[in-house]
Amino acid sequence: MTIVQIFGLEHPDDALAAAEIGIEHLGLSIGDYFLPHHMSVEDGKRIIASLPPDAKTVALFATPDVDLVRRVVDAVHPAMIQVCWEDEALGRDVEGRLRESIAPVKVIKEIAVGGPQTRDTAMSAAARYAPVADFLILDTAPPDIAWIGATGRTHDWTISRDIVAASPVPCILAGGLGPDNVTAALEAVHPYGADSYTHTNEPGSVRRKSRQRMQAFYDAVKAFDRAMKAE
Repeated sequence: MTIVQIFGLEHPDDALAAAEIGIEHLGLSIGDYFLPHHMSVEDGKRIIASLPPDAKTVALFATPDVDLVRRVVDAVHPAMIQVCWEDEALGRDVEGRLRESIAPVKVIKEIAVGGPQTRDTAMSAAARYAPVADFLILDTAPPDIAWIGATGRTHDWTISRDIVAASPVPCILAGGLGPDNVTAALEAVHPYGADSYTHTNEPGSVRRKSRQRMQAFYDAVKAFDRAMKAE
């Protein structure tokens, strides 16, 4: 089964809608003021408290600050964190110790993937960080900001396909995915999961999600799973 992860759940109604749809990973940006769109710790706690008890929430961090991560984890108790700072901002050893210190909270490590010229760097980063992560997320690397993802653009899926094939931990595919292209992405990469942010937002909004688009994205992923099972 391919899991679905949705980020940008900043409003209680949107988070609850995602949970009702059946989306497995619910992504929130909490307390990290480096991110352009975030919520306070108190707002994050309220949203998480409003969700079903089995909902798996993911707190996103772009600031490579171990103390910040620990404070937010201690306050809101997410099921997972996702770190989208630059690959080597802290280094593998520090990230490994961070993972140990927040267990049983799981760690999703973002790996920057771009065009063909990024193949060696992306493959190397994935191999280096897989031992200190529970999941890798393969996301488009913007050239002009200090975090990975949130570009609305796809990357070279052949690189992600090869990382998935080699990785000892599950990989989530991200980067410009929406209802219209996720099936092609899954056919090309065969990841553990598919992530969407930009293309499941309400048109013209960066703070509200479209229930229709989230439902269409989820339905496309599950239709792919059914087709694969039928083969």
